Amino acid sequence: MRISLLLFFSFFSFTVQSQNCDCKENFDWIKTTFENNDAGFQNVIYDVAITNDTKHPLR
Repeated sequence: MRISLLLFFSFFSFTVQSQNCDCKENFDWIKTTFENNDAGFQNVIYDVAITNDTKHPLR
């Protein structure tokens, strides 16, 4: 049983094809989509900026 599974997966691995994925393009798309479509995005960015400014007032 173990040998037959090993043979099955070894033959199966040769027939599998992967996608052509441009990670930078996908990241840029999801970043832009999130920034443009998330209703609270600007508020979160503003809150983080205010928090960072109050933590480091001597910058």
